[in-house]
Amino acid sequence: MEIPEDALREIIFNSIVHKLQFGTWNQMSIYDDHIRLWNEGVLPENYTVETLMSKHTSKPRNPKMAQVFYRAGFIEAWGRGYEKIMKAFDKANLKRPEFTVEQGGVTAIIYREIFMSIRGDAKLNQTEPKPNQNRTKTEQKIQILELLSETPTITRAEIAEILTLHESSVQRRLEALVKEGKLRHIGPTNGGSWEVINHSS
Repeated sequence: MEIPEDALREIIFNSIVHKLQFGTWNQMSIYDDHIRLWNEGVLPENYTVETLMSKHTSKPRNPKMAQVFYRAGFIEAWGRGYEKIMKAFDKANLKRPEFTVEQGGVTAIIYREIFMSIRGDAKLNQTEPKPNQNRTKTEQKIQILELLSETPTITRAEIAEILTLHESSVQRRLEALVKEGKLRHIGPTNGGSWEVINHSS
């Protein structure tokens, strides 16, 4: 499936439950590379997009509608919708959706990486798999260690580009390597360098 079904459904449900009912209708636009969903109604006071990404108190703008969705089984737990969305995209190894507050409402940008990959392959007549498409996680981690051994200051984005992986995949491999005691980060979170401790697989 191109986009995780449960995550897409959750995004749409959130858009409905948090919509300003006296405003205009929800608007969805589908493009080749992304889907844009906007609903009128800004976030609750003192809430930011970052607030939504972690456990938070749910404040639906339409509580009666939210109750209907909950009793119908569309909402499993209050305040965990965005967490559920992100986990679904991470599990599918896809770029996470982006949420922004704009034009008096909330916009969700859902990227269509699989569609663009298939479409691009068809246009370029490239049927061979990407270099890392069939590599195991262990093989990908070994490649990352090799890159960091040569260039300790290489960025996550640069690793993703070189190995043809999503940045989220690179981040997960880096975190795993740190837990395994094979890698250590030195310096500030945004920047710094990496020290390879144990390069054996």
